[in-house]
Amino acid sequence: MKRCFNCMEEIDESLSVCSVCGADLTQIAPDIDQLTPGSMLKDRYYIGKSLGRGGFGITYLAFDTLLARKVAIKEYMPAGMASRSSEQTEITCSTVSKDSFLHGVDQTIEESRKLAGFSNLESVVTVFDSFKDNGTAYIVMEYLTGMTVKEYVRKNGKLSYSDAKEIITPVLKTLDRVHRAGLIHRDISPDNIFLCDDEDRRVKLLDFGSAKLTENLDEKSRTVVLKQGYAPIEQYSSTAKQGTWTDVYAVAATLYFMLSGQVPISAADRSG
Repeated sequence: MKRCFNCMEEIDESLSVCSVCGADLTQIAPDIDQLTPGSMLKDRYYIGKSLGRGGFGITYLAFDTLLARKVAIKEYMPAGMASRSSEQTEITCSTVSKDSFLHGVDQTIEESRKLAGFSNLESVVTVFDSFKDNGTAYIVMEYLTGMTVKEYVRKNGKLSYSDAKEIITPVLKTLDRVHRAGLIHRDISPDNIFLCDDEDRRVKLLDFGSAKLTENLDEKSRTVVLKQGYAPIEQYSSTAKQGTWTDVYAVAATLYFMLSGQVPISAADRSG
């Protein structure tokens, strides 16, 4: 037996089309830099298709063979700093970026452990594990079904004020707790707020891959990776001071998108 890269259900070894979800497994090929579906991490996590890619990494659907459950795994792969050759698992980075990349690997592990402490918050994705492998860092999280706010608005149009408030309120409550614990998210946007399709219609704040402990914000320089329209002006600089206000700006920009259906003008393009 093998597992379908698309749905992670067990299927017969001879099948090229999944008997459960109907996916053509011959068409599920990794993009450049991605792990090959069917590869293993830590001799435990079976890798499936890519669920998405952001400025700081790639998220995969995976199966935890020890606990027999689907999970999502985030791989630290900052844009412009790291790459992976075809058919390889090890990540490489340029000599110029090496120190920054290795520092980012360590920070990813440190900050994921901090995030794991918020498992009691309903709107934070539960972190199950974090580890180093292939020259980088991985975070294992609960797997969710549903769609992002970005996908929802693109499909259904702009939201009413009451619907937008219902979504953004749990995000604000979660951020308050996260900020008080000394962590800022730094990547809040419509594609990092997830609307679960379960009965409780849970709202989840995703992708803490670029999160920073406030105690580490005084570093002399930081890699500039941001989302146009949602990042405040301080994120356009590698040395500008960031703080909880950085997330507040991004939440406001995300709320604007929800109510208007339009991406806000970038902070760098705004006139005084």
